Parts: sequence; C-alpha cells; structure tokens
Amino acid sequence: GFVECESEGVARKAIKALQGTFLDGHKLQLQLSSKTVVADQPTLRKVSEKQKKLLVRNVPFQATRKELLQLFGAYGQLKQVRMPKKF
Repeated sequence: GFVECESEGVARKAIKALQGTFLDGHKLQLQLSSKTVVADQPTLRKVSEKQKKLLVRNVPFQATRKELLQLFGAYGQLKQVRMPKKF
C-alpha cells in the first residue's frame, strides 16, 4: 500500500518508528516512494512532493484502511492512504 504524509519529516519519522512493526501478523517494510520524474510531463508531481509518500510492503489483505490511518496518523497528518488490492 501507500501512505502519503503531510511532509517529508512526518514520513521519515513514521519510517523510523514503524519499520518492522507487525500488523495482523505481518512485518511491515517501509520506504520512501521513489517514482522517477520525467521533465516532459507537467502533470507529474515535483520530486520534493514525492518524498512525502511511503511505500508500505507486506500489508496483510485483511488489514483495514482505518488500521493504517491509526498506525501512521500518530506521527502526523496524512493526506492519503491506498490499500493493496487482492487480485
């Protein structure tokens, strides 16, 4: 899943505190999202904005959006939470 924080500082604080935390028996792996920016496409966000987004790996499918909001919201305001989808 992805969690977009209010600022890069909030994102880094959450990574430091929550790296390796267990959620429903799954050990979460966190890192700053590192999507590359192509200068030709003005619709993409600036690099500085992208550092606010966390990639959250190993999120269990049974986890709820509310659980992620509570877990990450303790470290600052969140802009968006996207859950993984089961195919």
